Amino acid sequence: MNDNKVDVLALQETHLMDDNISKIKVHGFTTVTYAGHEKHAIATLVRKDLLSNTTKIKSSHDFTVGIKVNDMTIFNVYKPPSSSWSPPMLPVTLHPAVYIGDFNSHRFKWGYNKNNSDGVCLADWAETNNYHLLYNAKDKPTFHSSAWKTKTTPNLCFVSSKNTGAAMPASQTVLNRLPRSQHCPVLIKIGLQLQIVTSPPIPSWNLRMSNWKAYRESVEKMIMRIPPTAANYAHFYKLLIHAAHKNIPQGTRKYHIPCWSEEFSNLLEEFNRTEDECTAQALTDLQDKV
Repeated sequence: MNDNKVDVLALQETHLMDDNISKIKVHGFTTVTYAGHEKHAIATLVRKDLLSNTTKIKSSHDFTVGIKVNDMTIFNVYKPPSSSWSPPMLPVTLHPAVYIGDFNSHRFKWGYNKNNSDGVCLADWAETNNYHLLYNAKDKPTFHSSAWKTKTTPNLCFVSSKNTGAAMPASQTVLNRLPRSQHCPVLIKIGLQLQIVTSPPIPSWNLRMSNWKAYRESVEKMIMRIPPTAANYAHFYKLLIHAAHKNIPQGTRKYHIPCWSEEFSNLLEEFNRTEDECTAQALTDLQDKV
């Protein structure tokens, strides 16, 4: 969690009653909301330095507990397999909002081999309220059943959409399974994500900044002094390297953002200054194009 800079932990199936909430201990986190149950139960933990910006949301819904961190609403969801969705399915709130948890609902759209009534209801709820599902068919399944020898994805994340209809920028990564658990943790990142590549410390030539005219003149001036024989190959090589060092910039850069351009820089600077949703969407659209 420290490596991924996690702010909020949404736990399901803690198997603890309300009077045993103190047993949930995660270093650096505090339990903010909890709904106890001997067979399932859900808990939401927040990093301690964010507690002053966190409020608990009152909800009478059986399958959810909610919090608000700054202006972000987060609902932690767990629907037992033996239960079914019934109106009202889930609390509906204003953007920005995230619904994350174990929904136990089957739908072709998120990797199941057939639909069930819970999956249909959940998909209809998301479509009606303009919530976007974070799902990539290339991601590995989040649940490995030891009893049935199956791999499925009951763990889902829905994010709200802006007034323009564009979904809130977010991404998810399915991590490796935890010991003694059939579930895989899912890492959710909210906001604009820029891919930064750490370059190896190997000097490289910047050919775009080369002075080719000076390079050619330098080579032509010195090459006449080297007789064209095999024995002089090393001298010829040193001549080329000497001319390159004089006329072609060389160096390394520690970080690199692929396909970055001046337009990216301008949009990102504007977004950091204004936090305008239209600017964020324009930046996201530009990323998708490249």
